[in-house]
Amino acid sequence: MAGLKTESDIRRALSRRLSQCFAAEAAGICVEWPFVLALGHPSRAALLAGLGELDILTQTLRAWDQELGTTTTYAMRDAGGPKRVPTHLTVPSADVAARIAEPRKGEPWKRVLDRARSRAHTVHAQFPQLGAPVVARVLKALDGCDDLECEQVLSAGAWFSAHDARGLTLRQVPIPGIDSKWLDNRRRRDLVCLLANKDELGLVSWEPSVQLAYLDPEHLARGGRRYDSWVRGDVISVAYAPELVIIVENKDTYRCFPQVKRAICVFGSGFAGPAIVCELPWVRDADEVVYWGDLDADGFEILNAYRAAGLACRSILMDVSTLERFGRYGTNVEKDHKTRIHRQRKELALLHADERAAYELITDPAYAGNRRLEQERIPLSEAHAALR
Repeated sequence: MAGLKTESDIRRALSRRLSQCFAAEAAGICVEWPFVLALGHPSRAALLAGLGELDILTQTLRAWDQELGTTTTYAMRDAGGPKRVPTHLTVPSADVAARIAEPRKGEPWKRVLDRARSRAHTVHAQFPQLGAPVVARVLKALDGCDDLECEQVLSAGAWFSAHDARGLTLRQVPIPGIDSKWLDNRRRRDLVCLLANKDELGLVSWEPSVQLAYLDPEHLARGGRRYDSWVRGDVISVAYAPELVIIVENKDTYRCFPQVKRAICVFGSGFAGPAIVCELPWVRDADEVVYWGDLDADGFEILNAYRAAGLACRSILMDVSTLERFGRYGTNVEKDHKTRIHRQRKELALLHADERAAYELITDPAYAGNRRLEQERIPLSEAHAALR
């Protein structure tokens, strides 16, 4: 009914409320309950047209009041005669809200609350020095973690609370049960800082580097070196000013790319690439820059990021035609070999029409084909031909 919340509207509103406060609730912070939800003020015409819907809603609210302890407030309205119309629903607690609220991504809110409270108990026990506001921030950040990652985060937080890691690199931190790359993740490091009550972990981070391969046949025929590298802050003079720079995302592709006149192939390093590759003057000054990434959502996001960083580049083999020809060699599982690939479509404003068509196809929930085609699955001869 126009102007009056439906049962579905109420469930969604309570789900939003819990999304905002569940971590604070679990951490023991006083959250404002009861929560009063205004149900709307329908016009007389809307009431007359929706008397059946109003009766159904009233029955639902009455059942909640009796079974769950909510309180519905009514007002008398003219609807061809006096009619009690609900105006507000008072929900006494988060637990009651969880029983009514729309599930979050298919998971009942009771389960979300129970998990958060269990984790809050563990965090309070292991880190008694942390105040409730910090614990709430930890719980919010842990919300997307499974039990194993949560255990790892707490273990790392305990280690850094008890040890001074200054001077160590990420891979030198000796935490049992955590591999050398675990702390590469910025979200995890921020979480560990919260638990350890430190602004930073004091770890040594190396300056990013760029690997490159010379492709010019005349340079190589003269005995020139094939591979080179640059570290930010260092000085490098490339063997020749390239007319063409090709950015790729696979080391096999980078190492085996065919010879191309006056060209240099750069290993892009994924999402880290745009921030560093675009610093190189010989990349910016090249007559043409080509990006060839994996034909998946990440590949298009990285391509968009290069353009957003100011690098005018075109792509090769990142279109629907390539997906149709080679898609059978792709995959539908993540790199853990078990999780199904699913990417939320983003607004990538700098994609060209053919790229956008491919990106929208592989992020379409109804798409039945493979959503990731790694570039090494495409013959290098295809890339060579695409450059020509």
